[in-house]
Amino acid sequence: MKFHEHIVRASLPELPFRLSRAELAAGIADFARHPDKYIQDATGSRIVAALPGAPEGGERFEREISFGSLTFRELVEIRADGSCRARAEAEGARPGSDFVISIEEPEPEVFFVRFTYHEDREVKAESVEEKRFLELRRLAYELKDRDVVSKILDDLTKAFVTAAHA
Repeated sequence: MKFHEHIVRASLPELPFRLSRAELAAGIADFARHPDKYIQDATGSRIVAALPGAPEGGERFEREISFGSLTFRELVEIRADGSCRARAEAEGARPGSDFVISIEEPEPEVFFVRFTYHEDREVKAESVEEKRFLELRRLAYELKDRDVVSKILDDLTKAFVTAAHA
């Protein structure tokens, strides 16, 4: 069941370069491989194993991402179109979940990044506290995702400036 979905604009007028789909896709792939470089509270990540069955032009692997003593294992698939999917199986009280990132281009060279979160259970809140918790969780996802896009754009800007001064 879809838990949350939102988009973040990646094509910003203040960028000193014209963003391409390939550059944005490469940034998303780097995030998929090294999420600890993009998520503030992540303390580490590693690719555990490359897996067969990758889509043409893409990758498929198992990774771990750590937040202190808490570690999640996920199956990650990166597609040639720049999209990425991470699947975490259910563990204890935590349901299985999917996290999907995709690039949208509603106009030529105008890019948005869509973030979609799914859980293997119906997410419902009955009490005021439960509703507040779910809203805070959604806001935390959005903040994290904006930070990810911002870091991708910052890294691309640094590379552009370095190349321009070389």
